[in-house]
This record gives sequence, C-alpha cells and structure tokens, in this order.
Amino acid sequence: MDTYASGEEFLQAMPDQAPDCLLLDLQLSGVDGLVVQSRLRQSGLTLPVVFLTATEGLEARELALRSGALAWLHKPVEDQVLLNTIQLALSRTNPPGTDH
Repeated sequence: MDTYASGEEFLQAMPDQAPDCLLLDLQLSGVDGLVVQSRLRQSGLTLPVVFLTATEGLEARELALRSGALAWLHKPVEDQVLLNTIQLALSRTNPPGTDH
C-alpha cells in the first residue's frame, strides 16, 4: 500500500505506479478528491475508487458515484465495512483466477 501527501503527488506518480484500487478523501491539500477522480478518468486509467471522507456533501457524493466511484464511506467507518469495500474493489481489479 502506498500513501501520498496530496492529490498532485498521487497523480504525478501514476504513470509509474497504478494501484489496484484507490482510497480517496474528498478534502485533500491542493486538488480535491473529485478532481483526482476526474483526472484519472481523463487519462483513461480505470481503477476502483473508494471515497472515505468526513464531508457530508450530498452533491459531492452523487458526483463521485455518478463518475464511477465504487463507494462513498463516511468517517468514522467501521473497520469491517472498510475492509469489505476494499476487498470488493480488489475483486473488480483482480477477478478470481488472475495472477495478482
């Protein structure tokens, strides 16, 4: 698992390191999570995105999900809910029977 200090740092690393899924907050320093999600789509990179945020914004949630986010989890989230969501994301990236 890799972590990044900002959305920009993650986007700069993308050509070299594409993760199997992305756990993304809405509130990031620099560009926000929705911008990161949008730039990923524009670059043609498709990977499961899970938002984990304390933001209550219904509009942001709807936009994230409409733009392809797998889930929108509100902090604090139960550990098992987060783990199940990440497992679902990984299963979409690496279906059973693949070598990952």
